[in-house]
Amino acid sequence: RSIATGAVTLNAPTPDKSGSQPTGRVALRRDLPDGLYLRAAAYTGFRQPTLNELNRPYRVGNNVIEANPLLRPERLTGLEGGMGGDEGPVKWSATVFDNRLTDPVLNATIGVGPGTFPIAGVVPAGGILYQRQNVAAINAYGVEADAEIHPTAQLTLKLAGAYTDAHVDGGRAAPQLTGKLPALDPKFTGTASGVWAIAR
Repeated sequence: RSIATGAVTLNAPTPDKSGSQPTGRVALRRDLPDGLYLRAAAYTGFRQPTLNELNRPYRVGNNVIEANPLLRPERLTGLEGGMGGDEGPVKWSATVFDNRLTDPVLNATIGVGPGTFPIAGVVPAGGILYQRQNVAAINAYGVEADAEIHPTAQLTLKLAGAYTDAHVDGGRAAPQLTGKLPALDPKFTGTASGVWAIAR
């Protein structure tokens, strides 16, 4: 509502929704000699949009990010296969994967300030108007590996790393995003840790 006049400036009720989304995982493992093994898995999953994504707009500087009560759940389908060893001084595993995330929720650009927009009101000069929207998909494939070694009975060292090649398919909703990397998704990640147990 306008503070000055009390007039309603935006009325965006959240529609009633219901539905179901089946999920599942099927996995196989084959043990080999010398502690080696092969494994494979296929799986599906989903993520329901959060209350913030559905209902809470916010502003960062001159940029306005609008919520969207019509968002659909994100849906994941994936395949992976790998091998590893769980005997001997070094335990290790390596996995390749191929995932497709359908209807991911991204911030899509729908306007540039200065201007007045029905969904958000005034966007000042230099500002950008975004709205959370479902785009077509994010396709990601890569490899991840980890290793664990015990130099002594008390000391455990662990290394892990991953390479992920992920790209957005914006579809008709956001063609300007097609081919771009998802936000906060580095191609390379790695971790290292050490644990010392006083007594074992």
